[in-house]
Amino acid sequence: MHAELHAPYAAGVDIQIACSLTETDAQAQLGEWRNLLATSVDGVDQISPTELSLRLHNDLATLDALIRLA
Repeated sequence: MHAELHAPYAAGVDIQIACSLTETDAQAQLGEWRNLLATSVDGVDQISPTELSLRLHNDLATLDALIRLA
């Protein structure tokens, strides 16, 4: 499956996003994000109704895991 979406960006600019993950792979990756964030977030601040600021553990393993997943 190949999905193309337009994600809203600052000031009304659209950026095209193309994803080649299958639905199964996308669900698995979502699970990886949930697990990683559940174990690596120290705190959360709500900046606005649609924006959060996450404070992460201060260690290289967490940073490495986030970079690999992203």
